[in-house]
This record gives sequence, C-alpha cells and structure tokens, in this order.
Amino acid sequence: MVQGGIAGATDYSKQSIDDILKDIVRWIKIADSMIVFNTEFLAKMENNELWAAAPYDFKSSINQSRTFWSTAKNDLSIVQTSINNKNITPRDIKLLQKIGKNAIELDHALGVDYNSTPWQKYDDPRFDEISEHYSENRDYICTLIDVGNAASRLEDYAMDNNINISNSFNTDNSINGSFNKSDLKGTQIQVGNNNSAEQTHQTNQDIPFDKILKQVLIVEDEVKVCRSQSDELQTLYDEAVIEAQNGNNPSKLKEILEKIGNIAKGIGNSIIQNAVIAALTYFEKKNGL
Repeated sequence: MVQGGIAGATDYSKQSIDDILKDIVRWIKIADSMIVFNTEFLAKMENNELWAAAPYDFKSSINQSRTFWSTAKNDLSIVQTSINNKNITPRDIKLLQKIGKNAIELDHALGVDYNSTPWQKYDDPRFDEISEHYSENRDYICTLIDVGNAASRLEDYAMDNNINISNSFNTDNSINGSFNKSDLKGTQIQVGNNNSAEQTHQTNQDIPFDKILKQVLIVEDEVKVCRSQSDELQTLYDEAVIEAQNGNNPSKLKEILEKIGNIAKGIGNSIIQNAVIAALTYFEKKNGL
C-alpha cells in the first residue's frame, strides 16, 4: 500500500496480507539501500575534519543507524518468509513491533544528538555531506515507524494462518531490483487534522479510550523531560490522561492531543509526536466496519 505523508500514521487496520507483504518487501529494499548508504558515508568521513569534531553521541547514533538497518533487513526477511509459508507466529509480530519502536527511538536520538551543541558549520562545504546524510538517513528511519503499525494488523492473521496471498504479487522475485530513493522525497513528519468533520457522529462507544490512554502513558517520562521547553505541555498532558481515563468526551480529548502534537512538533520531539499520531488514529471513522 502507499504510505501516508505523516511518519508513523499509516492505518493498516483494513489492509490485506498482500498489502502488508508489499510494504515488507519495500522496506527490505530500503534497508538494503541504506546499509550501503551508511557504510559509504562512514568510509568517506575518515578524512573529514568536521566529522572528527562532531559530538561523540551524534557519531555513535550514526553508527547505530547502520546496525539498525542491518537488523531491520534481517528481521523483515524473517517475517516475509513466515508470510510466504503461511506460518505467522508471535515472534514475527514482536519483530515488527521492535523495528517500529527502534525507529522511533533512533529518530529521536539522531535529532537530539545532532542539535546537542552548536558544532554545525553550515557555511563550510565539507559539512554539506554530513548534513545531507543526517537528513536523508533520518527520513528513511521515520518510514520504518510504520512497521510497528503493520504488526498490529499482522497479528490478526497470526490467529489463523489459513491466509490467501495473491498470485499476482510474486514475493519471490519482487525483492530483486534497487530501491528508488525518489519514492520518498517530500515526505513530511507532521501532525494534522484527521478529517474531523467526518468524525462528528462518533459515539463514546466507537472510541477505544483504553488504547488511547496506553499510547499517552508511553510518553509520560518524555513529557517530564520536555517541561522546560514548554510550560503548556505538562498541563495538556495531564488533561489528556484524565480525559482518556474518564472516557466520556472524545472531542475534547482529540483537541487536547492535537495541541500536544503541535507543541511536540514545535520543539522537535518526535517521540511525543508519534505517540500522539498513533493515538489520533483511533479517532478515525470506522465507516460502519
């Protein structure tokens, strides 16, 4: 399926096993490309004085990203084989969940470490390659946040492995060929309105407040860390927890979450932002299903 322009916001709830498999193949191609991309970059940086002066934590995160891509490729290949063999197990679900979680954490680490100190030399051409690598690497890491969303849908198929995979999608051969990076150009990470006009008629029973609360509580510690960057963030967060626990005013809860998401975007905190995005997907209209 075509992924949306919001990192981590692709809704897999109505996707078929074919759709998931196509994305897994695509993600493997991306991982292949990014392994080479990171390896070549680190080789070039051996003689780059600006890279030598970069913060240790940032260089460490870049090295971790190479490991992330290698592990993601390996784990995605395992899940691909399980789907092809119609033998999806809880292990496969956990592998996808872990990739999505690692993508969120690495995206956050790269952003924090890159901006930790004023070491950037934007007027120096030697810095361009570092900056471009950082941006592109991080963009592609964000695409794998959606892997965690796919895990939830794949779990439905793990309950019953009597699945049908379309013969029109040749999974054995589709992994061949290079990934075109231009496929993801222009992707933006943002919190937007989820067609709120169409959601007016949702009742309290339509909203899984328990799942929303779970998403909100994931970032409790992260919100505390960010209090110095926004006085309003902690107040809104506390209100969101109360509203999710009460479970009687979905419109107010959605409004609070959108405010939190916008603040998180403003301060550059993708962990909080992605948790909000995940929570907001529960407000999408069910269309009678």
